[in-house]
Amino acid sequence: MAEYTLSPVGMDDFRCSTRLYPFTVHLNVDAATFWAELNGPAPLYWCRLLRSVEWTSPAPRTVGSTRTATMALTGTTLRERYFRWDEADGRYANGFWVTASNTPGFRRFAEHYEVVATETGCRFTWTFFVEPIVSATNPFIRPLVRAVLKRFLTDTQQRFG
Repeated sequence: MAEYTLSPVGMDDFRCSTRLYPFTVHLNVDAATFWAELNGPAPLYWCRLLRSVEWTSPAPRTVGSTRTATMALTGTTLRERYFRWDEADGRYANGFWVTASNTPGFRRFAEHYEVVATETGCRFTWTFFVEPIVSATNPFIRPLVRAVLKRFLTDTQQRFG
């Protein structure tokens, strides 16, 4: 099976870019519990667009950790490598970029998670960095990508309230 290499993404790419798709939601679960679920043995098991997400590097999780995600409908496999991992005082953040995929479609793709404790649970910000192969000036690309990515957040809200 062919494998397509994607170009790296780092924190600087998340600071200011037209390729960002940020979503923020309040969840009725404490930050530490949600963080443990988000990065546990079966990450994102509640997301219907994913068949599986499996760690391919041993614990503890940190910068350089790797995992593989497989999409449910297409069977697309994404190899991921973490470039950020911070855990401190009720505030958690990590980010990864997709290093390779078995399906063409992206020049660069990455995600960044931020979980912050609140009085009634936590605030989860899930930001996607998407640079497709097709022209981003196509007027249908951005709304289509946003709609698909929003499904991940909707599933997360349904699971954690």
